[in-house]
Amino acid sequence: MTLAFLGSGALLAGLVLAAFSALLSFWAGWAQNGVMIQVGRRAFYATAVMILAAGVLLETALLTHDFSLAYVVEHSDLSTPIALVAAAFVGGQGGSLLYWALILG
Repeated sequence: MTLAFLGSGALLAGLVLAAFSALLSFWAGWAQNGVMIQVGRRAFYATAVMILAAGVLLETALLTHDFSLAYVVEHSDLSTPIALVAAAFVGGQGGSLLYWALILG
């Protein structure tokens, strides 16, 4: 399995879990159901874990120079120092948005 496949899967799982968490938490709050509130909270935590996994996979792809990802091709180079390659995580729009999702999650 490639890092791109795993990262895309983590982002998709995060999206599904976020939608599930939001809808379930809204419904559970309206119905005053404590068990469903707890399930919604755990789904939110799982969303944060999926976003973290996607971020770690992107940083791993950058540091290992996995040029099968377009993001790595666009924002790093073999001659770039390792500190700048690590900082390339936030160098583009996709990485920057993933960074903010990590911070806010």
